[in-house]
Amino acid sequence: MDFRFLSIVLCALLHFAPSAMDAQEYTDAEARAYIQRHQKYAVEQMKAHKIPASVIMAQAILESSCGKMRTAKSMNNHFGMEAGADWKGKRSVPGKGETKIFRWYNSANESFQDNSQFLLQKPYEFLFTVPMTDYEYWCRGLRVIKFSVKSDYDT
Repeated sequence: MDFRFLSIVLCALLHFAPSAMDAQEYTDAEARAYIQRHQKYAVEQMKAHKIPASVIMAQAILESSCGKMRTAKSMNNHFGMEAGADWKGKRSVPGKGETKIFRWYNSANESFQDNSQFLLQKPYEFLFTVPMTDYEYWCRGLRVIKFSVKSDYDT
């Protein structure tokens, strides 16, 4: 296991939002376990597409609540990716009171890959103009471009 990477990710997460970690629906121990389970996918995407692995992990942790959200548990969708009209893969069926339809993946790795492919689209190209080590820029950029519906996404 790459403990250096794990410590970098944890430090980056704590740097982004020391108080937000307490407000989430997961514990630090759950976050550490989630990182250990999925860091290899984030590193693969970083190497393949030049997206910071710590940002990928922070996104996955936030969007899936460390894999505890229904989308992550039952659909392997760790980024809350909705299934638009152009999505050709498997889709969720909205539950009672739900209106959103989400993408369904065969594995967590597919979810991480699809998230990277999504970030390679034109609206996000400006993110690739700064170094991968500028995590704050990446997170602010994702908020500005409205990657997430959460108004405090970058924190």
